[in-house]
Amino acid sequence: MCESDFKNKRQVEIINLQQIFSFTDMKKFHLPLSGIYKGDYAIVSMQNGDRFYIDQTEQENLKEVLNCSE
Repeated sequence: MCESDFKNKRQVEIINLQQIFSFTDMKKFHLPLSGIYKGDYAIVSMQNGDRFYIDQTEQENLKEVLNCSE
């Protein structure tokens, strides 16, 4: 992610839950060059190598859905 990504509006992606490889806990995200704090995000890694950065609300939703599908 870079600073220009934060200028875009929130995007909605539909992901296949069966293709999720892993997802992280919430992590603080700072811009690499300036060190400016931009928020907390979790990283969802897919089996095909795609990565999605999600906010806390979406991480909680994802946890809930994955726990229900086990």
